[in-house]
Amino acid sequence: MTDKYKRHGILQTLAECGILPNDLVMPLYKGARTQVEFWEAHKRLKGSARSDIVLPLAGRRGRMGVDLDRYHDVFKADPPAAPR
Repeated sequence: MTDKYKRHGILQTLAECGILPNDLVMPLYKGARTQVEFWEAHKRLKGSARSDIVLPLAGRRGRMGVDLDRYHDVFKADPPAAPR
């Protein structure tokens, strides 16, 4: 059983790598972002400002899917098969 903090860390890392994209901030692998850009993105977030889920994961919406090409670039492997 995976604890929620470990799972959260994995998801946050995948978002920072651009594997779980969002439309609010660019992933770190594309370049540095300024603190002002980050603050502006936070203003556009939907949800509670007190949430423990922060950008870039907080900006993630499922409609953008998973960037499988980026996954392959980072891990040099095909993504694992979805559980049935």
